Amino acid sequence: MSIAVAATFLIVLAPAAYGEETAVDAAARFGKALESGDRVAVLDCLAPEVVIFEHGGAELSREEYASHHLDGDLAYLAEIDVRVVDRKVLGGADRAIVLTRTESSGQSNGKPVASRGTETLVLERRGERWLIVHVHWSSGRSS
Repeated sequence: MSIAVAATFLIVLAPAAYGEETAVDAAARFGKALESGDRVAVLDCLAPEVVIFEHGGAELSREEYASHHLDGDLAYLAEIDVRVVDRKVLGGADRAIVLTRTESSGQSNGKPVASRGTETLVLERRGERWLIVHVHWSSGRSS
């Protein structure tokens, strides 16, 4: 479903039974797990068949992400402060798109970082909880 089409279905999401968690809560939980370096919690947020797009590349499963870029992402985020600038939710009862804009600052490998980022998460409610089935990250320098 394209974002333009999804925007026409913008509604307030009903809480899920998983701790009364909404899709936006699940997105925030994922971000906190990444920022805190909690590898187990990060993987718990992702569906086994998740597809992750970042910097022109693709990882086609939770297992592939765990064995390739997850540890690097956790190490980078351990050095960087990330602030959510804006977060919007598009979706319905069982599928949602969470759009997040961030600003990051700090030092990574001894070099200053000042960047803006965007994150698109597609989530599906499965049983009692929300799982992320697609991630698209993009970033660029702050002006």
